[in-house]
Amino acid sequence: MLSGIWGLLTLIPAILVDIKRWHDRDKSGWWMLIVLVPIIGWIWFLIELGFLKGTPGPNRFGAPVTD
Repeated sequence: MLSGIWGLLTLIPAILVDIKRWHDRDKSGWWMLIVLVPIIGWIWFLIELGFLKGTPGPNRFGAPVTD
């Protein structure tokens, strides 16, 4: 039961971080729905957010955040 609650509590922040990453790639957060496509969707999601760099400089979602 605790693991189910923990999963729900971490789901929303994880989705928000992924949407921010889509914006870094200069794509809409609606691209999150690509995971609903069986197999190919998850592979696309992993490649786009895990392996590809963001767009250089500012894009339509704003300037890049620098630390």
